[in-house]
Amino acid sequence: MWESSNQTFCSDESASNIVMRRSEDSGKTWGEPVVVIGSDEGVGEGEHAERHTWSIFDSVNEKVFLFTNRNVNGPTGCDCGVAYKTSADGGDTWGDLIDLDEGDVYGMGLAHGITHHTTGRMVGCMRKICRNSCPPDYASRSFYSDDGSTWVSSDFLHPGTTECSLVELSDGRLYLNSRPYKGWDGELNRRLVSYSDDVGESWGDVMVEESLIDYGFADQGGMASDGPGGRLAFVHPYSEERMNMTFYRGGMDEEGVVRWDNETTEVIYGGESEYSDVAFLGGEAGGIGVLFERDAYDKISFKVIEW
Repeated sequence: MWESSNQTFCSDESASNIVMRRSEDSGKTWGEPVVVIGSDEGVGEGEHAERHTWSIFDSVNEKVFLFTNRNVNGPTGCDCGVAYKTSADGGDTWGDLIDLDEGDVYGMGLAHGITHHTTGRMVGCMRKICRNSCPPDYASRSFYSDDGSTWVSSDFLHPGTTECSLVELSDGRLYLNSRPYKGWDGELNRRLVSYSDDVGESWGDVMVEESLIDYGFADQGGMASDGPGGRLAFVHPYSEERMNMTFYRGGMDEEGVVRWDNETTEVIYGGESEYSDVAFLGGEAGGIGVLFERDAYDKISFKVIEW
């Protein structure tokens, strides 16, 4: 899934569609692009929405939840309300667009959420604003559902936590990893992390992750785990600019703290690179799939990394 626009310059203010391509062989081949949510869907006549997108796969019921903002395109304004579609056949067909109550879920997500192995709860994370014309109030929080119908959110984390990813650790706790941004008053140029002991209902103090350099201008940082297996993967541009898409391996130490191994990092792409996502692949291929933008948003690439 990705955001697609036919405008020459695509920004957070640009009208856009949500587009899908599917692979059934662990990324070796891909189907043709299909528009899943159009920029004019669910808005007023003649209006178009700027669409960010993020997803959660409900592994209990084998259903895909695809979320988007319903923000109407325009020079100003900020409506970060959330709507979603579902697919029960792996993306072949999709249901109608369903609006969520803004009192329960409000903000913008990126990449993907998770289904918690023990409880079956679906959890994702988002930032407080969805476009640059919103008031500059940057913070992260999680949102979750136990039944796929009712969705609620945690409190927002410390200001400056903004775009984020989360994973399940091998002991069942959740780990949230965030891009540092305006409003953060601690050590600079490092990723910001927090832990949850109650599957996303609340979060501990936000801490600096010394092993992960982030100059704030990079991206949200894609992250994944294999849950009970204990392996963690993280990918983002390692640079003061959007360059050098880099893959990190991590795990949890004996004290329950996530550690990232800087000695085994891999540069996936040394040129200009932007937003990304990462997933542990199943089937015979195995490995870890990394999907990322590159070359000034002109291309989207996929690469499989061996552990």
